[in-house]
Amino acid sequence: VIIAENPNKIPIIKTKKIITIEDNIKKCGLASNVEELILKENIENVKFKAFGYPDKFIEHGLPEELEKE
Repeated sequence: VIIAENPNKIPIIKTKKIITIEDNIKKCGLASNVEELILKENIENVKFKAFGYPDKFIEHGLPEELEKE
């Protein structure tokens, strides 16, 4: 039985694997929030992979055009 004050951590505890995919920069996005939750709740032995754009200037345009580069 898992007793959790924060219900968002239950899937992390059960699977021990997290993948985030963002159509934006990773910094201050979903990946950052998930990482913060893992650290704040002291959840150990989690495999975590974040996909998103790097924290740098990003050219503007349609996603299809940008992903060609």
